[in-house]
Amino acid sequence: MLVGIVIFTDIAGYVAGRLIGGPKIMPRISPKKTWSSVLGGWIAAGVFAMFFFDYLNPQSLMITFVFCSVILSIASQIGDMTQSHLKDSVS
Repeated sequence: MLVGIVIFTDIAGYVAGRLIGGPKIMPRISPKKTWSSVLGGWIAAGVFAMFFFDYLNPQSLMITFVFCSVILSIASQIGDMTQSHLKDSVS
């Protein structure tokens, strides 16, 4: 599931950023990441979690499951920006 969250976050973030665009979130660290890509990744992680959830857990835990998936999506994006920053500082 964790791999699915990261993949859906990255793909949806890329698509949302290309289609919607908008202001950059941290241009010096990750010059192409926009707010629309961040929000697109969060939404995709939540939707992925809802579909994944239907097969695993009782319905009473759905909100918690989706919330945790969005938190993991945020961690994934922070890791992506950290990696971009490290690549930039090494170059």
